[in-house]
Amino acid sequence: MSKYKRLLAWLLSLTIVFACGAGTIAYADDINVDDGGYDMGGGSEPEPEPEPEPEPDDDDDRDSSSHSSRNDRVDITFQTDGEQGTFEDGETEIEISVSEGSTISDSRIPDVFPAEDNDFVGWIVDGDEDAELIDFDSFRPREDTTLVAVYDIPDEMIPFAETPWLNTVDHFAYVVGYAEDGSVRPNANITRAEVATIFFRLLTDEARDTMWSTTNTFTDVPADAWYNTAVSTMAAGGILQGDETGAFRPNANITRAEFAAIASRFMADTDDQAPDPFNDTAGHWAREEINAAAAAGWVNGYEDGSFRPNAYITRAEAMTLVNNVLGRKPDAGHMLSSMKTWTDNPQSAWFYEAVQEATNSHTYDLPEDADYETWTALEENPDWTALESQWAAEHAQQ
Repeated sequence: MSKYKRLLAWLLSLTIVFACGAGTIAYADDINVDDGGYDMGGGSEPEPEPEPEPEPDDDDDRDSSSHSSRNDRVDITFQTDGEQGTFEDGETEIEISVSEGSTISDSRIPDVFPAEDNDFVGWIVDGDEDAELIDFDSFRPREDTTLVAVYDIPDEMIPFAETPWLNTVDHFAYVVGYAEDGSVRPNANITRAEVATIFFRLLTDEARDTMWSTTNTFTDVPADAWYNTAVSTMAAGGILQGDETGAFRPNANITRAEFAAIASRFMADTDDQAPDPFNDTAGHWAREEINAAAAAGWVNGYEDGSFRPNAYITRAEAMTLVNNVLGRKPDAGHMLSSMKTWTDNPQSAWFYEAVQEATNSHTYDLPEDADYETWTALEENPDWTALESQWAAEHAQQ
C-alpha cells in the first residue's frame, strides 16, 4: 500500500474514534482501501439472508382452498375386501392424512392389485347412497372418510351368495300349475301371499323350526287365512315386512323391487356395495337390496339399462329369480322327456327352462363350476297341503 493510502487510512481511523466517543478502534491493517473504496472490519454485522419459503409437504395435495388452514387435517382410509383385490403385500387397508378441503394427489392414491380375472374400476365413498365413482380431480374431503374399492367381476366369477336358511340341495317343485287347463300362467302376476308361501316351502327344516309362528302383527293377515302360517313364519324371521300402515297386503301383486328385497334378506352377507347397475333405482327404498341381488347374479335388468322396480313381477320372472337364489342351473338339453309340461310354456319361450325347473321334482348331477345341471331322475312332487298340515301338527305338540 502506498504511503499516501496508509496516511489516509490512519487519519480516517482517528476521525471515527473521535466521532463515536467510544467503540472499537479499527487499525489501519484492518481497513481495506482499494481503488477509492474502503471496507472497515469490525463494523456492524451483515444482515442475515432471508430464509427460503418452506416447500409443501410431500403428503400435501395438489392444491387447497384459500381459506383452508394447512393445520386442519382429515384421515382418508382406503379399503379393499381382500378377496377381490388387495394392496401391495396383501394389505387391505391404508390410511393417509391430507389437508381439509384439498384434493388427493395421484401419488398418494394406493395401487390396487385385483384378483385374477377381475378389473379394478375405482373408488366409492363407503355408505354413500349415490355410490358414484370418485373423481379425484374434484374430490375434496372435509371430514374423515373411508373409500372402498370397486371391481368389475366377470359373471362366471361372481361368488355364489350363501343362503343358509334355504334348501339349496333338494330340487323339488315349489310351484304348482293349474290342473283345470294344464297351464302354469307364466306371464300372470303373483301375489305377496303366494311369494311368502314359496319361500316358506323352500326353508330348510332347521330354519322353519326356528322361525315357526302362527301369529303376526299385520292388520290384514287373519289367523284363518290359508297363507297365515307362511306369512307369520317369514315375518318372524325378518324376511317379510309390512307397509307404514301395518298392513301386509297379501292379495296385492308383488313388484320386482319387493321380490328382490325379500330374496336379498336370505343372504348371509350383503356388506359389499357396488355402483348402481340400473339407471332407475337411485333413491328407491329397495336400492340396496336390488343392488345386492344384482351383484349376486340373481336379478337382471332390461336392454335399456332399467330394472323397473315398481313394475309387477310375472310368475316366470319370479321362478327365474328363485332358481338363481337356489343355485339351480336348468338346461333344456339335459332334462328328462317324461317330465311334466305345460300348455303355455313352449320350448321357444325365454322362461321355458326356469318354469320346468320350478315345477318338476328331480335328482340331478351338478359338478362344481358346471354351467348346467343334468337331471338324472324324476321324483314325486310334494303334497304341500299335507306337508303344511304335518308341520303344524308337529309344532302344536311342542
